Amino acid sequence: MKSLENKKLYERIAELNEQLKEAKNENLILKQSQKELEELRYSHKKVIEEYQKAKNEYQSLIDELQSLKKQYKKDYEVLLKRLSKTVN
Repeated sequence: MKSLENKKLYERIAELNEQLKEAKNENLILKQSQKELEELRYSHKKVIEEYQKAKNEYQSLIDELQSLKKQYKKDYEVLLKRLSKTVN
């Protein structure tokens, strides 16, 4: 009787050890996945920062171009007035 009970206990211990091993493997996988997720979040944050920086630089260039265009129009009008004065 005792040997049957001992056998069942050893089998149960073996099952629990196997479950523990599987749980440890799953825990390791979850930790690795969590680390990868954190790396992806950090990478995503950096990409957004770089995008915003590029967007701001692009907008700055557009503003500068518009300013130069206005200045060009003013200079062109002044030049036309000077030319018309010299021709007349």
